[in-house]
Amino acid sequence: EPLAHPDFCAEFLAKAKAAGLHTAVETSGFAATEVVDRLLPVVDLWLYDVKELEETRYVRYTGRPLAPSLENLRRIDAALQSPGRIVLRCPMIPGLNDDEAELRRIGTLADELVSVARIDVEPYVPYGVEKARRLGLKVYEASQPPPAYGPAKVGELSKFTKRKVVLG
Repeated sequence: EPLAHPDFCAEFLAKAKAAGLHTAVETSGFAATEVVDRLLPVVDLWLYDVKELEETRYVRYTGRPLAPSLENLRRIDAALQSPGRIVLRCPMIPGLNDDEAELRRIGTLADELVSVARIDVEPYVPYGVEKARRLGLKVYEASQPPPAYGPAKVGELSKFTKRKVVLG
């Protein structure tokens, strides 16, 4: 999580911008608002994880409150106010965060934000499961969905938003 290292991140991105490079940050948005404010001038594109938008489930799945991430997303959007600067990246895990209610919440959120370019649907891939087990970490047990799962979720989510939805 780059926002967990604000000093390094700010310096690195400032140097990249000074060198004429396009900058992007992939984040869950879980950080102090001061960190986000500090990075706004040096980030061209925000790749923003949207794992779950129902508070109770979000806390259960991530161990963190949802509010700071959503507050920072809205803060970024309010500061940018220009289309194409935020991509919502939505990892979809069958049976966990892919029901109609969640897709509707994602679509509603995307439509509320001015700066969202698109929504990336990212079907679950069980990479890292064995490593997590070896480290003694809690692991969600799910098999990799079939190839048709991702395109199906793109189609379902597209019903609930005016934004472009693609397979990430």
